[in-house]
Amino acid sequence: MYGFNVTAQTFPYDNRPMTPLMNLPFEKWWFHGFLDYPPNDGDVFEFAAGGSAMMEVACNKGLTSYWASSEGSTDIRQADGYPCPGPGQGYAAGLSQSSLHTTSYADVAGTGIAIVDKMDPKTIVPSDFAVFTTNRTSPWVTETYYQVPVAMPACTGDYCHCAWFWIHNDDSGSEQNYMTAFRCKITNVSSQAKKIAAAQVPRFCPNDPSNCTTTAMQPFYWYQAEQNNMPEGTYDPPMYQQKYGFNDGPQEYIFETSSGNTAVSGATPTTTAATAAITGTTITNGGVTLDPVGATSSQTAAAQSTTPAQPAAAAGSITGSSTTKLTKQCKRRVKTDTPRKRGLLNRIPVF
Repeated sequence: MYGFNVTAQTFPYDNRPMTPLMNLPFEKWWFHGFLDYPPNDGDVFEFAAGGSAMMEVACNKGLTSYWASSEGSTDIRQADGYPCPGPGQGYAAGLSQSSLHTTSYADVAGTGIAIVDKMDPKTIVPSDFAVFTTNRTSPWVTETYYQVPVAMPACTGDYCHCAWFWIHNDDSGSEQNYMTAFRCKITNVSSQAKKIAAAQVPRFCPNDPSNCTTTAMQPFYWYQAEQNNMPEGTYDPPMYQQKYGFNDGPQEYIFETSSGNTAVSGATPTTTAATAAITGTTITNGGVTLDPVGATSSQTAAAQSTTPAQPAAAAGSITGSSTTKLTKQCKRRVKTDTPRKRGLLNRIPVF
């Protein structure tokens, strides 16, 4: 992943992958400012078409299988598989729910992964990315699973570029975004493969699915100083959920020949999985790293498979390791309700 080895001293400010992004100029939030900190040659994360990819999400690389490359070079993984131990532990021996900016498992906002078929990251623009999978119940545990559409096409070059995105709920914390970019490729490509349509901006459509975007959708670019694609305000963060037209799991409707956001019937995903680590906002062969807490906190949120008791893995990088286990336009919301009171911003210690 980009920025996998960035430390608190690399930049004049704390720009580790787990540092959240908000109110930043384009060059600082795009790719998390890591265009000049690419993955090592050969670090390409594999997504098997029709399969499942596992990524590790944690507050810190030391909580993942990549702990040896963490700043402390210490294995602090949790036996229960939860990603962010710390003050105010919320469940099962030690997750700080507030560090995930959620009040409960049912309240997590969801995460998404997008792809663009370009090898040169400096030629990529925000509208190029198309979200191809989401996990509605993430971040919650370290090992998070993402289902891949059956019809995903192969990259035209040696690899594509992918990015992991998360915007947390408005229950607590500030208006933080996470973008963790990494090199990726599609394997297990079948005769069902189709070209991904040009991605459009998602639209809010909670009460009228006929107004949802029915083609490929861009990730949410929100609450930055420039180049946002979402105008939602402080208390209305966009989320990778059905109310914005995103199905939970593979986005089977993103292809040029698709007719809407309904899953491909009869498609039986294989159980090939790629492993990844997510800590803060970092991805390397098998991982994504991100920090859901404060601007200087070092937490990474975890996306989850529906079973929370999975083993933790090293967060902070997605490289090419592969152990396979792995839209209709909606009308913009007119805000008529009273904004909810923001909860306290809880910060997690940097490990």
